Amino acid sequence: TRGNSSRTLDAWYLHLAEGVDESSRAEFDILVQNGLLVDELVLVHGTALTPVEFQQMGLVGADLVWSPLSNLLLYGNTTDVRAADRFGVRISIAPDWSPSGAKSSLHELKIADQWNQQVMNGYFSDYDMVSMVTRNPSFANNWDKYVGRLLPDMVADLVVLDTFHDDPYRNMIEAIDADVRLTVVGGMPLFGDESIMEALKGDDWESMQGAGFNKAVDVTFPSAFNGDQTWSEISSNMAMSMSGDTSAMKENWADGQSRSLSEFEAWLDQEWPGYGDVPLDPVFTT
Repeated sequence: TRGNSSRTLDAWYLHLAEGVDESSRAEFDILVQNGLLVDELVLVHGTALTPVEFQQMGLVGADLVWSPLSNLLLYGNTTDVRAADRFGVRISIAPDWSPSGAKSSLHELKIADQWNQQVMNGYFSDYDMVSMVTRNPSFANNWDKYVGRLLPDMVADLVVLDTFHDDPYRNMIEAIDADVRLTVVGGMPLFGDESIMEALKGDDWESMQGAGFNKAVDVTFPSAFNGDQTWSEISSNMAMSMSGDTSAMKENWADGQSRSLSEFEAWLDQEWPGYGDVPLDPVFTT
C-alpha cells in the first residue's frame, strides 16, 4: 500500500482464489476489504472467480495471470478467462510451477491453445494468445516502455523461431524447444543453435543435449551474484540435491549455513532419512 500511494509500485503479484470453492472465491473479498484491488495488482490464478469479481478487476485495471495446466491437473477446471476478457481484464499466460505445470511459457501456451480451441471454441485469436506471453506481461508490469514488443529504442529481447506456418502467431504457438533458433535478452545472445551462438559469441557458451538435437546456452554473468556458475555446475548441483546424498550435501553445502557444521549434519540426517534418488527432469520436455 505504501508503494501504491507513493506511485513507486510497478506491479505486485498475488496468488489468489486458486481453487474452485467458495472459500477460494472469498479471498477476493478480503482483497477488496483491505483496499488492495488496485491497477498494479497482477492476480495469479483466480480459478474460483466469477464475472462479478472480474468486473471489479476490469474497473480498476488489474491484470490476470492464467496458468491452465496447473489448474486442470489440480482442480479439473481453469479460470473463466472469457469472462475476464469481456470485462476488460488483461490476461497473461505463464506456468504455475513445474511439479504441476509446464516447464516454460512456450509449453503453457500450448495447453492454453488446446483449451481455447477445444473448450472455448476459439474465443481468442492466435494473435491474442501470443500477446499473452509477450506484450501483455510487459503492460501488467508497467514495463511496456522498455520490453514486450519489437519497437525502436526498446530493450532488444528477441526470440527467433524456425518457420513452418505462414502465420507467425500459429507458428509460435506450435513451436517446440528444437525450433528455438536464438534467444536474445537485452541485446545479449543467451540460447540457440550452436552454429548461431558460435557466430555471435565464439566459444563463450555450453552445449545442452536434447532428443536428437543440441542447443547452446550461456548462463554466466560475472556481475551477478554467483554469476560465474556454469550450466554444467548448476545442473550437477541440482542433480546432487535431488539424489538425497547427505554426504555430498555435507561436503558441498556446509559453508554459508546459519547452523554450525554439526547442527547442519544433524539436520540433514534427521530431515532426509531414506530420501530416494530422484532423477533430475530433462531440461527439454518436448
